[in-house]
Amino acid sequence: MKNRFVVMVLSVFCLALVPFAVALADGLPPANAKPLSAILTTVQQQNTGRIAEVDFDHGRWEVTMCHARGCQKYYFNPVTGAKEGQRGTDYEQSPSTDSKSIVTIVKRVEAAKIGIVTDIDFDHGHWKVELVIPQSNAR
Repeated sequence: MKNRFVVMVLSVFCLALVPFAVALADGLPPANAKPLSAILTTVQQQNTGRIAEVDFDHGRWEVTMCHARGCQKYYFNPVTGAKEGQRGTDYEQSPSTDSKSIVTIVKRVEAAKIGIVTDIDFDHGHWKVELVIPQSNAR
């Protein structure tokens, strides 16, 4: 009887963790995704303005680009790099023309192979890059 109870408790505990695993998996680009730097290079070549924010959310890249007339949020498929939509959005603080390009920063992070970029924001004059560090890289 005691063993059945332990198995049942462990089963319930494991089932309770499933939503967290799904949420974490949704927060990362798939293994066969294009490099983020390649997608951002295309975005910069095809649009005017400055990239102010990049997030991986709901299974796609969300790129906020701002210019004098306002900001647009573009949605990109992480595997193909294809644009899946866009909409106007609230103003974001965008980098000055003399700050480092977001593509340059992302390329450096990708080359260092220290983690997977999930979020980039320009805030208070600095780029903030959030990474998920795979267990194999953790010390």
